Amino acid sequence: MNLVIFILTSFIVISIPFGLWIFKRLSNWKLLDRCVAAFTPILFTILGGLILNSILSQPFWDWNASRLTPSFAIIHGYKLYYEADNGPVLSTVYNPLTAFAYLPATLANSPTWAVISAVFISSCFFFLPILWLHLGENIKNPKSLVYSLSCFIIFCFFTFALPSLSYSAFTVHADAPALGLSAAACAVLYYRQPKNSNLSLLLSSLLAVLAVGTKQTVVPLPFALATYILLVDGRHNFKRYVIYLGVFGALLATIFLVIFQPEPLLFNIITIPKKYPWKENIIVAISRSGFGLIKEWILPGAVILFLAYKQKLFQINNFSDIKRYLNDNRWSMLLIVSLYMMPLSVLNRAKLGGDVNAYSLITYFLCAASSLMLLKSVVNADTKKLQQFSKLLVAALCVAFIFTKSFNIKNLDYQFSNLLNNPQEVAYNYSKKHPGEGYFPWNPLSTLMAEGKLYHFAFGLLDRERAGFKVNEEHFRRYIPAQIKLIAFPKTAQDKDTLKYLPEFSQQIIVDELPGWNVYTRERSLANK
Repeated sequence: MNLVIFILTSFIVISIPFGLWIFKRLSNWKLLDRCVAAFTPILFTILGGLILNSILSQPFWDWNASRLTPSFAIIHGYKLYYEADNGPVLSTVYNPLTAFAYLPATLANSPTWAVISAVFISSCFFFLPILWLHLGENIKNPKSLVYSLSCFIIFCFFTFALPSLSYSAFTVHADAPALGLSAAACAVLYYRQPKNSNLSLLLSSLLAVLAVGTKQTVVPLPFALATYILLVDGRHNFKRYVIYLGVFGALLATIFLVIFQPEPLLFNIITIPKKYPWKENIIVAISRSGFGLIKEWILPGAVILFLAYKQKLFQINNFSDIKRYLNDNRWSMLLIVSLYMMPLSVLNRAKLGGDVNAYSLITYFLCAASSLMLLKSVVNADTKKLQQFSKLLVAALCVAFIFTKSFNIKNLDYQFSNLLNNPQEVAYNYSKKHPGEGYFPWNPLSTLMAEGKLYHFAFGLLDRERAGFKVNEEHFRRYIPAQIKLIAFPKTAQDKDTLKYLPEFSQQIIVDELPGWNVYTRERSLANK
């Protein structure tokens, strides 16, 4: 057992008697409230272990390092976007702010710690705005604070239970910055006061525009927030908010076009994604995508529907009642955002290359709405019966979190022990010893950090080909090592399609410094010519 496992186990052991001490200390509270408070230490200990386990696993996945490469490319003097026939080809199909969000990770001195730093940044973007939404006004009241933390844990439970959210929370991707900025835009409106309403509208609109500046499919967010303001505040604040959105949007678009130049910028973030084909027949692809969303929706959706039934929400039948309900139940803003995100997210999932994280723009806000609705029912319920039921639901979900997720930390020992044997670090060490000799199509960050040279990324080449812009031989050979002697793929590589650009590299060899890798070199007959 290594030090990390020992420390985590010690925290778990300590959290149990600490929870019992809390239970005894709060003897003047009701039994259910004392139980929920006593669960808190063990819940946060398990959550910490799960987050650590998730972060330490990410250097073993090539995609994280490859998506971090654009941030390092900026630091090394490369452009973020290139024209179709120029520059090293990466997968730079997202808006510019994604690369800048991960710039702090470029302070790391090895790929392993760069990826770990970047995933930590992702987790901060993902969780901190949601924590703010839950704590907000409830910090000063001890009982409200306990239930705020418990409902935040429930959101985290949803995150680990839903593939779309666990993907977005713990990978290097445009998702986490986009979701975090979006949630921050919601939080500013969520806690705005009449005396600073205009400032809140201004700040929220700025955050919403910045969110769109990280990922294109977040574009429904400003419309969703504007809709909520129109329904709750009326036309005056709605017009003001729309003007702010327009000004900030135009300013950010102008900055992007000036810095990155229209042709390469639009080619990468508009033309290529637009040209992606459907996974199959368009009707079938969209239908499958919709059914996939239902599976992600069930858990948080069930909580919302059940509480809505208990609140007799379905009996509301006129606009004034709707307006009053939306104003009193601000979690509904996040539900509106979730609904607005559905069309683009479902279409994104149906396109070739669309993965389960496409749903995260829906499920993130749906889960936040669910946990905040539950918190509202506990802290400020209309009836004692609803409040008691909500507290029981909080306790049940927290217990479910303990018994279903505490065993997911079992891989932590292996990941920590083998941390520096991940593909990114192996490729980095080889490139430092043999600069300019090895081409690692799935590990561009490793060679960039080792040699200061940026080479083509395997999936970036496939991206171009899928969109109908296949890289020609001359362009390809301009951005591979000049003295290339081998091309290597880790066993985790998604494919070895890059070999078709180098047909002379057909002889597979074993390299001691690349254990378990698929390594190819020139055939001897060709090498001797």
